[in-house]
Amino acid sequence: ELEAFDWCCRRVAKPLFCTRFAEKRPRVGCEGYVPPTPAGAFGDPHITTLDGLTYTFNGLGDFVLLLASDAQTSFVLHGRTARTGTAQATNFMAFAAQYISNTTTTVEWTLESQGDIQVLLNNKTIQFSYSQDTADEVHYSPGVLLVNASSVTAVFDGAIAVSISATSGILSVVCSLPDRYRNGTKGLLGVWDHDPADDFQMPNGTSIPVNSSEEEIYSYGMTWAAGEHSLFAQPLDSPVMNFTPVFLSRLRQENESQYQLAASRCHGSKECIYDSLSTGDVALGLATQSLAADFQQKKTVLNAFPPVITGDASLTAFRTERVRRQYHAVGMGAHFVPHLSPELNISESGTLTWEPHGMAPLTVNLEAVGSNNLAALLQLRFTLCSCSRSQECDYSDTVTLGGSALQLAACRCDNGYSGPFCQDPPDPCAQGCFPGVGCNSHTGCGPCPAGLTGDGRHCSGHPSRSISLGATLLPLQISMSVHRGWCAQGMPPAPTQWAATPAPARTVRRAPRCGFPPADLPRRSIQLWVRTLQNATAGEVNGTVSAILGSLEVKAFQSNTNITQISSSSPVLFLQDRQQWLHLYEFAYNSRGTVIRFLNEELQWAIIGAFNGRRGQREAGTHLPFQHLHRDNITDLVKLTVAELRRYFPCDLYGYKGYQLHYVGTTGFVCISPCKTGYCQRGGRCQHLPEGPTCSCLPFSIFSPTGTRCERLAISLAAFLGILLGALALLCLL
Repeated sequence: ELEAFDWCCRRVAKPLFCTRFAEKRPRVGCEGYVPPTPAGAFGDPHITTLDGLTYTFNGLGDFVLLLASDAQTSFVLHGRTARTGTAQATNFMAFAAQYISNTTTTVEWTLESQGDIQVLLNNKTIQFSYSQDTADEVHYSPGVLLVNASSVTAVFDGAIAVSISATSGILSVVCSLPDRYRNGTKGLLGVWDHDPADDFQMPNGTSIPVNSSEEEIYSYGMTWAAGEHSLFAQPLDSPVMNFTPVFLSRLRQENESQYQLAASRCHGSKECIYDSLSTGDVALGLATQSLAADFQQKKTVLNAFPPVITGDASLTAFRTERVRRQYHAVGMGAHFVPHLSPELNISESGTLTWEPHGMAPLTVNLEAVGSNNLAALLQLRFTLCSCSRSQECDYSDTVTLGGSALQLAACRCDNGYSGPFCQDPPDPCAQGCFPGVGCNSHTGCGPCPAGLTGDGRHCSGHPSRSISLGATLLPLQISMSVHRGWCAQGMPPAPTQWAATPAPARTVRRAPRCGFPPADLPRRSIQLWVRTLQNATAGEVNGTVSAILGSLEVKAFQSNTNITQISSSSPVLFLQDRQQWLHLYEFAYNSRGTVIRFLNEELQWAIIGAFNGRRGQREAGTHLPFQHLHRDNITDLVKLTVAELRRYFPCDLYGYKGYQLHYVGTTGFVCISPCKTGYCQRGGRCQHLPEGPTCSCLPFSIFSPTGTRCERLAISLAAFLGILLGALALLCLL
């Protein structure tokens, strides 16, 4: 477990990995923790029940101290007493515990004559071995851990602990139960329901009052004799004959002065007074008093808690914006420890103010202290976005700065911006210019060609030109309006690209057509499985999911095609009060690189982040709760690669032939004229006409390029003769 945590959370700087690890391995925190409740017996048996009631019971024999059970397990604890020397009193000299779950485990503790404790596990003697993990002698066995320290402790299934110790030749026991056994116990350790009034309940279900006399309490205790159901491997040496213990009231009547002397030495402890008077051994009484004080001190420590801090430990800030958060500490006299720094302030009342000034590593714990001087810590997690614009922040993709609690969100640049924080403006030449128009990386496209008007990227006008229609030459007016790239979603179709108007003949026009989106372009499709945390109709679920998907950063969601509720007969586990739904959702591809990359690479994580994060549901304006999503909740049905998408974006939709389709990562699919990629060779001038690119070859020196792309060289006769005559004239002159 620790190795997996180390690899996922400490050795990488991607908090997303640690978040995924926490989903599969939820951390166990102290919030809401309730310590095990102890009960015990010590001395000439003085018993403290699970509800804290104390009484003395001097029965002789085997007794049922505890019967506990829940839906899956049961636990039994028996105690065996013997006479304390020659006194009319008893003490514990053996205990036996049995835990039943998938298997049955029995542990027995017996006090030996030398004062050692012999331990049997399932009626077999065990050997302890030293463990460096616990720095004690231990013995491991399936379902139980035995630890031999100042006491011999058995921990059953990591939940029930029974500790046995020996003092002055007497065994004492402390038994701790987890909260799941509450309202499921009986025996001499009482009915655990936080009400001592019913702790003297007998096996038949009747009870005696808690203020009953010593004689009545003795009679109650004898009803819990184990009899033939004793857990001990060896039966009693001799059957228990009539035995009546001496009670404290009788001891006081017999010798009041001795009682007062014992009371003085025992500082009023009745348990100490009884043990001193009944055995005549003051040391034994004082040992009992020490055990009782130690038991109460441990209970006090177990129930001493630091304050509980409430409030979200995650803080998110955009650039240098100020973030304020109010935290509360619940507990007696609880207050926060102030913190002052240039970026972060925490007041004693729990008001936190964070104003980032940079990206220096930051680690701060929120600390609250109670009146018992116990402190609680809440480790704060900071996420900073330093992108140029808030809509570019990707809080689902972060890196940890310097191993601290500060995470830096990634930037998803839009509209052609680039750089680690999208700080660099788009290249004005990235979209290309009108054919024949140059571009400057700072100022953008140059002026339109002579006779045309526009911004250099879009040019239009009415230059005169003659074209041949059949065998007749007619003067035509050609109207051009050239648009590069694809129509944006929701925009009107591109205007007429070419209109040929013979004067005064008829008009010939091509219908306007838009290159995006093609009618046959498939949609990105996924199958989404969600589980609601409350009952809802199909319409409510579909509306909520659609709203969340519609709030994604890239607006590509289109519609759902099917929604199915999975009933309890489904092979998928059906939880009560939770509904499971299966949806088919579609998203629209277009030519933009950001949309294609998002749908093919980021869609699943974006959906998971929108469902699991408060931000996504808040932006969607929905309050229907869902169980957290994972990657296996989403199944890809239709996903097209860039290569598969190419055939849906032909470049001949505008009436121009010869344009070539290119895919640029930051832009997407763009139709680029071959004129921009060196179509004309040897310095030829390229012009893209409706029928395709055309080269005007320009002669240089004595050469005259020819061919459709000026790819061939020919020697110009006039230039050659001119040079030759010039050379002859020079020779004649010489």
